[in-house]
Amino acid sequence: MSSEKRVREELERLGKFNTEYTDKVIAQMMGGAMKETIDLFRHGGFATVDEFSNLAYNRLPKEVQNLKRLLRFALALHDPEENFEKSDYYVFIQKLFQKGLFPLRRDVAILTFNYEPYLPYLLSKAYSIRCQVSGENEAVNAADALTSGLTSRAVGALEHGDDLCVLQLHGTIAWPRKVEGEHLCSYGDLFGTSIKDRIEQLCFSPCADTLPPVLFPWEVFDQNGFVNEETFCLKEQPDSRGLRQGAYPGNVNLHQLFLSIWKRAHREITNATKISFVGLSMHDFLNPALRFLFANRRENAAIVCATMDHIQFRSADDVEAHINPRSPTFKVRRLLREVCPAVTGVPNRGDKQIWLDQGATVRVRETFRDFIENELD
Repeated sequence: MSSEKRVREELERLGKFNTEYTDKVIAQMMGGAMKETIDLFRHGGFATVDEFSNLAYNRLPKEVQNLKRLLRFALALHDPEENFEKSDYYVFIQKLFQKGLFPLRRDVAILTFNYEPYLPYLLSKAYSIRCQVSGENEAVNAADALTSGLTSRAVGALEHGDDLCVLQLHGTIAWPRKVEGEHLCSYGDLFGTSIKDRIEQLCFSPCADTLPPVLFPWEVFDQNGFVNEETFCLKEQPDSRGLRQGAYPGNVNLHQLFLSIWKRAHREITNATKISFVGLSMHDFLNPALRFLFANRRENAAIVCATMDHIQFRSADDVEAHINPRSPTFKVRRLLREVCPAVTGVPNRGDKQIWLDQGATVRVRETFRDFIENELD
């Protein structure tokens, strides 16, 4: 995101655009006031927008919000639907329906820090189509549960429901829907579209000036609890039709919605019998969010850590994956010792090795596909 050269190369590779058009896109997304923000991001040595925002959100709130627009642009350059047959999400979705077909399972909750909405897009579409094929009516709150409540903001059902949910804790770069004349980026703008159409929407339409509903944990709560509505960074006003963002006609604001997302996530962690960390970087600046999620956890649970980073720590049965400080599993064990000592893990039956340092017993998976096939039955 901070390299104009890299963005230029990617644009030319994806769209085979001429130099004039590429220059225009670069100037729109990375020029002007944005250039100053990008320079701060780059020369501060930040690896991610999260890191920059964690340090800068108090003193540079405008710059933090501007980076969210650039983040949306960068993530929207690729449409995973172009190579859908290679995506593990399709295998994953099979496991989220009862007996692989219908209806959705109720014993799974998905909490994600990903901004891109490909999973909620695929899962909500699959659910809707399976309802049509089976002749069943869609459950009243299913669309909200699968899109972090962004479809119709039914916060009570989202917060207190027990249906399968996808909770994007960091928010998302796109809304599930929009109405004609609404200047937002929706799922329909990102998936099944051409690279030229996506760029035109995000760079040269009124959508370019709107903020995506992306939030970091420190923008939702601090050491004193949830932030109040007055200081909440996402503001909105109903339009002339009485609609809030995302074609929503009611009175629930984004502050209320994100509080419900985090409260539901907290409840799911509190009650879970298995907790899986899949592809999570485990950076320390996320610890306050994880402390919030585990705050009321008092019971043990099975723990799984699945990431390709494990490959460099030999096989899943090797001690190194558990005791090497650079290993994702070691970081999970260290986190649990700090934020929730009650969770010590449940070893697989027949495991020969029980770790002697009193850390949590974690089941190691090396790929997402390995996790899907062996941990979701």
